Amino acid sequence: MSRLIGRANELKMLKTANQSNKAELGIVYGRRRVGKSTLLKAVKSENSLFLEGVKGLTKEKQIRHFLNQIAEQTNTIPTLAKNWSEALQVLTQFISKGRWYVVLDEVPWMASGHQEFISYLKYYWDNKWKQNNKLHIVLCGSIASFMVKHVIHSEALHNRKTYEFKLGALSIKEASQFFPNTPRDQVLKYLITFGGVPKYLEQINPEISYDKNIEYLCLNKNSFFLNEFETIFKEQFKTYKTYEKITELLAKKSLNKEVLSRSLKMSSGGGLTSYLEHLESADFIKLFRSFDFQQNPKDKTRRYTIWDEWLKFYFTYIKKNQKIISINTNKKLFSAIIEPNLYNYMGFGFEKLIMKNIPDLMEIMDIELSQVVNYGPYFKSSKSQQSKGFQIDLLIEEQDHTLTVIECKNSIAPIGISIINEFEQKIKKLNPPKNNILKKVLVTAGDVTQELEKKRYFSQIVRFSDFLY
Repeated sequence: MSRLIGRANELKMLKTANQSNKAELGIVYGRRRVGKSTLLKAVKSENSLFLEGVKGLTKEKQIRHFLNQIAEQTNTIPTLAKNWSEALQVLTQFISKGRWYVVLDEVPWMASGHQEFISYLKYYWDNKWKQNNKLHIVLCGSIASFMVKHVIHSEALHNRKTYEFKLGALSIKEASQFFPNTPRDQVLKYLITFGGVPKYLEQINPEISYDKNIEYLCLNKNSFFLNEFETIFKEQFKTYKTYEKITELLAKKSLNKEVLSRSLKMSSGGGLTSYLEHLESADFIKLFRSFDFQQNPKDKTRRYTIWDEWLKFYFTYIKKNQKIISINTNKKLFSAIIEPNLYNYMGFGFEKLIMKNIPDLMEIMDIELSQVVNYGPYFKSSKSQQSKGFQIDLLIEEQDHTLTVIECKNSIAPIGISIINEFEQKIKKLNPPKNNILKKVLVTAGDVTQELEKKRYFSQIVRFSDFLY
């Protein structure tokens, strides 16, 4: 079994529920490969059952598999059931008394995509299970759209859950524990390429370089990641081609809904909205609204961006070279496919990685979360061809009107004083309210020159190493 890294808050929540003296019904969901099963199996109990659905089985076969798992884990003879009601009655015989921890993993597959299974869960929870004040049941699933619509927002389970959480990627600090002895520049490359997805990070051999890992994991016919896109999208979506088109467009550039609609040649109404919501609930894309000092709800400045690091890497490098890679057995392709654009790729990826780790960044900068009024990127499109739009990586506004303006730079060469003029031009275009106290912060993966240090222009310079270990 994979080892559990990080997840301190989620593990504490699960352990608390496991020791509770009231019946607990938890909901845990998140994209494939993020480590839900590893987390749930890390919780120990006097008695436990871990029952998992299987993709693609009919209802009858799901029920049979469900009952076989119960028999195997309780050392009893398998029983038969004609429907889910009878199958859940078999489960009830074991968990009606005493302390039990029961995980129903991959609920969307167990339900075969239908609401019937959820309705039976509601009946058994109301009439059988919640009477046991030492019972802890977790409903878990990877298909976020099903979990949100049919479990979290289900009328059948409304007001019955005692907790829920969406398991996301690991933070920089957590993910870096996979590489305790790896140089920080290599760690950064891994995180910008694969993100904080535990299953992906487990594939990396820390004893060899980034280049060699990419060769082995991505650029040969037997590589783990060659068909990973199809694997996760086919599991997540019944028909995935439109989802693929959307993510491929966003991998090239952040876009608003109207531009996406035109590019896809489809209405910007409910159909496209549904696709975007499903992609966002799976953490594949993210919607940002430009930072607004007035926090105006009518603000139309919204952009979707690719949010999953591996998808960005796949559409940038792998998809267009998939035919070549699929027959490669010994040719070294890294220098031809990846290396020419890698410096720029890592520069853009660094900004997004920091955005994903805003809570840790605030802690490094001694910003109390309770004092934060607003935060986010600022972007403004140009209304004419003569002038360019501009973007500020991150703004944080506090209750005392302190406005922290943050620039993220991933540079091989030490950053010099030229950045001061660049920063000042952005602040001038931003034109913040007069009553704001400005703090200027540079977040960098590399070094800065002594000249820049002596200028004391930045209130703080945050290094990538500040996020590690």
